[in-house]
Amino acid sequence: MIVKNLRKISVFIVFAFLVTIQSYCAITPLDSILRDMQRYKTSNTKFHAGHVFEHSIWVSRSCINLCYMLNSEWKTKFDDEAIKNIIFAAIFHDIGKCGDQVYEFYEKCEHPKIGFEYIVSQKEYIMSDGERFDFNALFNSLGLSKDNIALIAIIVGMHHELGNIMRGINALDFNCFNVAIELLDHFIKISGYKGGVICHKSKDYRRLIKYICFVAAADVISAQVVPFNEAHSVIDTITGLNLRNFANSKCESLSDGFNAYKFFAYETTGIRARMGWLSLCA
Repeated sequence: MIVKNLRKISVFIVFAFLVTIQSYCAITPLDSILRDMQRYKTSNTKFHAGHVFEHSIWVSRSCINLCYMLNSEWKTKFDDEAIKNIIFAAIFHDIGKCGDQVYEFYEKCEHPKIGFEYIVSQKEYIMSDGERFDFNALFNSLGLSKDNIALIAIIVGMHHELGNIMRGINALDFNCFNVAIELLDHFIKISGYKGGVICHKSKDYRRLIKYICFVAAADVISAQVVPFNEAHSVIDTITGLNLRNFANSKCESLSDGFNAYKFFAYETTGIRARMGWLSLCA
């Protein structure tokens, strides 16, 4: 009897151990999509120090850095919800370069639009195993509301448009901003953000512009390595993943990256672009 009971106890312990291990090792939807992103390599070896995954992690870190930059116009105090949305927008800003199983890519000019369509489930993202990735399941697992998902999609869709404006602006060219406003209105309508229509003079609209410009600035900084520091711990907290040990050096065979932020004087041109866009919405 004692032997039988011991056997039952042993079986139960082993079963419980296996269940615990399985639970501990379970791959989350976020972990799954980030692993797939690691397969996509840049062909622009002179501009980028990292591939899509590394660059995306650096953009999220640059967002945190910009929040705390001393004597900088970019320094911003975001609430916890805003930080969470911005971090996920940063991580997924180049997701449109992935999901097509073309792993060695050249410039994909429509990647912001494709990324937007992935997030709002208008386009299928195909994983390396041929399965369709479910972005709805991803964002539900992260506890994001419908409006927060739409906000992230809009930033992803707009970041490149604003990056180009910020790079080329020497004087306030209002035509380029009018084009950007039309595109932003289109993304708001398609995503259903705040009901799909926002007054240009509203706080919600101006907040969107600030978020987009912020991520666009972080994007150009992050062609170079952005190593982990303790301020970036919030990214691990938000994602539930241990990302601090990733992307702390340039990728093999790539350059040190092009310092576009300094070369194009984004510290001044970026702020000027943001002010120009906001002035049209005053």
